[in-house]
Amino acid sequence: MISLANKSLHTEPRAARLPKSMSFVPVTALFANGLLSWLPIIASVVMGAFGGLILLVGLGFLFQTVWLMCSGSRVIATVMGYRNEEEEFYHHEDISGHTLAERTSVTFQVPVFTFDDDNGQTHEVAGMGTMKKRFQKGDQVALIYSPSNPKRCIVDDFLNKWVTALSAFFVGVILLIFPAYMVFIWFAG
Repeated sequence: MISLANKSLHTEPRAARLPKSMSFVPVTALFANGLLSWLPIIASVVMGAFGGLILLVGLGFLFQTVWLMCSGSRVIATVMGYRNEEEEFYHHEDISGHTLAERTSVTFQVPVFTFDDDNGQTHEVAGMGTMKKRFQKGDQVALIYSPSNPKRCIVDDFLNKWVTALSAFFVGVILLIFPAYMVFIWFAG
């Protein structure tokens, strides 16, 4: 030990000065002995929760589609044109404090339809927004709408009725199967 003006400097390695309970533990020992062995389980639970949320959204879309198909009325609507809807996304700082972006906006082209319901009343409704225009002004498009709430409607084609709902449903199922398998392997092994 070297002493400089009543201050002592230790020359032995730092690990030797630490109490045994605080000495350096290799990362492999952490994985083998417990602390980090829970990481796959935690990641699987988080992934499973995310998958469950997506699955519920998919089920909601499926329920709405089936409900509209069973209780809704079919009608031919006319495309009146498109309106722009702007969606804003706010970004914050990253972990190091750098600003990523203040605000980003995306403009969607939302088709506007008009139709006469079973009572002869004219309704104007907006469809789902897309990045590109699928319909031309004046096109005749089949819609399914709710008689009790004509604003609730879907375009009567495969894409609008099934693709979004089934995509969300199957992504949710996949995100649930993988974590369930990981948890099973972890507890079985």
